[in-house]
Amino acid sequence: MRNWIFGLLLCLGAVVTAAEQPQVAQAEFEQFLDELIQPHMDKAVLSNVSVALVYNNQLVVSRGYGFADQPNGQKLDPSQHLIRPGSVSKLLTWTAVMQLVEQGLIDLDADINNYLDFTIPSHPSGPVTMRHLMTHRAGFEDVLRDLMATSPEQLVSNEEWLKRWVPQRVFAAGTVPAYSNYGAALAGYIVERVSKVPFEHYIEQHIFQPLGMKNSSFRQPVSDALAGQIAKIYDISGEKQVPYDYISPIPAGSLSATAQDMGLFMAAFLADAAPLLSAKSRDLMLSYSAPHVDGVPSMSLGFIRADEQAQQIWGHSGNTRTYHSHLMLIPEVGAGLFVSIGSAAGRAQAYELRQALNTAFIKKYLPAKAIETLLHSDPAGAKQRADEVAGYYQNSRTSFSTLLAVLQPLYRLKVTATETGDLILAGYNKADNTPWLWREIQPYLWQQHGGQDKLSAWVKPNQSVMLNIGALAAVQSWNKVHPLANAAVLVPVWCSALVILLLAVLKLPYLWFRYKKLWLQQTGAIAVIAVACCALALFAGLALLNQALDGIYSFAPSDLLIRAAQLLCFLAVIGMLPAWLLLKQSIASGIWLQRIQHGLTLLAFLFIASYLAVYNLWSVQLYY
Repeated sequence: MRNWIFGLLLCLGAVVTAAEQPQVAQAEFEQFLDELIQPHMDKAVLSNVSVALVYNNQLVVSRGYGFADQPNGQKLDPSQHLIRPGSVSKLLTWTAVMQLVEQGLIDLDADINNYLDFTIPSHPSGPVTMRHLMTHRAGFEDVLRDLMATSPEQLVSNEEWLKRWVPQRVFAAGTVPAYSNYGAALAGYIVERVSKVPFEHYIEQHIFQPLGMKNSSFRQPVSDALAGQIAKIYDISGEKQVPYDYISPIPAGSLSATAQDMGLFMAAFLADAAPLLSAKSRDLMLSYSAPHVDGVPSMSLGFIRADEQAQQIWGHSGNTRTYHSHLMLIPEVGAGLFVSIGSAAGRAQAYELRQALNTAFIKKYLPAKAIETLLHSDPAGAKQRADEVAGYYQNSRTSFSTLLAVLQPLYRLKVTATETGDLILAGYNKADNTPWLWREIQPYLWQQHGGQDKLSAWVKPNQSVMLNIGALAAVQSWNKVHPLANAAVLVPVWCSALVILLLAVLKLPYLWFRYKKLWLQQTGAIAVIAVACCALALFAGLALLNQALDGIYSFAPSDLLIRAAQLLCFLAVIGMLPAWLLLKQSIASGIWLQRIQHGLTLLAFLFIASYLAVYNLWSVQLYY
């Protein structure tokens, strides 16, 4: 079906390598950071920025910008003030796992049920292993409930969070990348059980203390000694403090740390005489590559591996509601960079600064390398492959079996093929809001025309097409779905169904004002009233569902609101009965207008009920 062969990769230009890293004065690094970061602070939407820079395997500078306490004018101190690195925390969890692998206490390829006191359900693809957890390929659907809280009282312990609901394994183990906080939390729980030490204590004893990370903690809240050092985030007015984020799956993201301590972690991880791991274990973490397509970022054991400006880089990002962080390592030259940006209102500006800093550091201080130019081996088949890939795609990191699946069709990715064989991805736009064109550079590998991101397509016989896109290709995929199961089709049908039911509701006052009480004596009057009541209840249920979903995604869910929405929306099922009775009556009467009207009403109820059933709105359990 695919008439193509792989071509040769030709390297154009010379490769310039340095025999050793040049020495750079600390003052030069500080100037570099100041010139890049300070202009962004003037935008006022960023509360603070923390940076640590490692060079020649040594922490050479940590820097703070903005405020730790804005109303009181307290500047951020990178050696004292604690920020929230979010999922960068996972790198410490994976390091703890590898320490226990070194000791022979954990087998990367053993069934993790061997280490647990509860059971991860079986799957035809086989058991989940630690290797699957570390590469986000265990196949779990996403978990959101109680992921974050705004007070210690709302926290759920990591053990309880894991045990009360095990998410479904929706993908074969080891195949589809699907980022999983649940998987990282499982790994941390295994560290706790195998070491027989609470996870937070283990990290303190085996990572913080050996490295001198005195201002770091996985505890929530932090100890009294560190409580006064937490940097505060304020809204854009600079007056209202944003609540501190508490994270229930502790190993997945609850670290509080200073930028300087994160620099110590990077330096220790890169050191030749590894104080954390043996060189063999560290090399195993970095050299392993999970199944992937060449040309896009891949997963090593816990780290995302990518190429940027011809440099091979290992790293991890982390985001909470108020912090946007990134850690990257370039072991070849002993360099590392950590940045965390605190902001309650400037996510886009934070991402922009984070990327600008990473790129500028690589370009300025790392050895220059030639970039390979890929010569297309089969340009004639580009249009055929683009047509093959075009369609609608579902993100692998989502809920499939829970009530949150009701939103799936609204967030599907539309991929369109142009006449010239390029691809257009809905929502992937340039700064001027025009869409990127993705041009094929090798069979099933596309790159932004004029940009850097790449897109790969995994196309196998009798399997759904899988796309891996840009920087997140290592940890999430997009999987092709039926063309009818998308917003472009379903939203118009939803709107039509709601309009039809609204007309059924409006029919009541129309009949009353035209026929007064006489119409109540007509055959089917009770059924007309029942249809209108069911439709009204459904409208109320959908309104409550919207509020319930807002609460879920802002981490302030209301179970009562969810149950009320489910109950009222179930009237879509009950409404089919009086609608059917009216249709049956109109068929007998021979009046075509009534047949059409009641037939459409029945179809409207049927569509809504079917949609809500298929996408699990009426799920009995309240975990998601």
